[in-house]
Amino acid sequence: MSHSRSRILADIAQALVKHSGDASPPPADSPATMHLDSEIVGSETNLQRFAENLAKVGGECHILNDEEAALSQLRGILGECHGQSVLVPSDAELGRMGVARIAFETGCVAVDPKSVPLEVASKASIGITVAYGGIADTGTIILIHTILADQLSALLPPAHLVLLKRQSIYPDKSSLLIGLRAGGTDLSNSQMTWVTGPSLTADIEKVLVRGAHGPRRVIALIY
Repeated sequence: MSHSRSRILADIAQALVKHSGDASPPPADSPATMHLDSEIVGSETNLQRFAENLAKVGGECHILNDEEAALSQLRGILGECHGQSVLVPSDAELGRMGVARIAFETGCVAVDPKSVPLEVASKASIGITVAYGGIADTGTIILIHTILADQLSALLPPAHLVLLKRQSIYPDKSSLLIGLRAGGTDLSNSQMTWVTGPSLTADIEKVLVRGAHGPRRVIALIY
């Protein structure tokens, strides 16, 4: 393992035992009393804008008809990872959908990131998460974590696959934050990850490098 990768893993391990106050999203641009139009949230226009903007930053988006179609697509993607480990956090929705079972049936090894050493989790080829929502304006995916270890599924493997309900695609950041508050989320104490496409950097000689600080591939399955 390279020195730089070892340093990154060490930083992650330290973050898991020390809460960081930087996890909260930025403040809302509009009052929390604004009304959300249910006909706009999750609309076909929003879905297409989300897919287009995610593609612009190097991500992949598949808009499926229903949950069954999404799981079928998931099965096909995991089939490409036969014999490899997959990070599947102990999330209630992932459990209900049987994601760990699908991983097993496709020849993968489902690993809960909080139950294995970081060195083991770092060998996974793909991480699977369920997103709280998406922002159509930017193609951003919002994850809410009950424990910090769950962030590893989104940040550590070279590929990150996100399951996202169509009714959770908001037109912009302001409307998403309103939706969070309306759902009872405490923005000052919630552990969140905001993902806008694969990890990209041009720090070295202005050459664009994918996956330097996170996944090289981000796949959203909307259903």
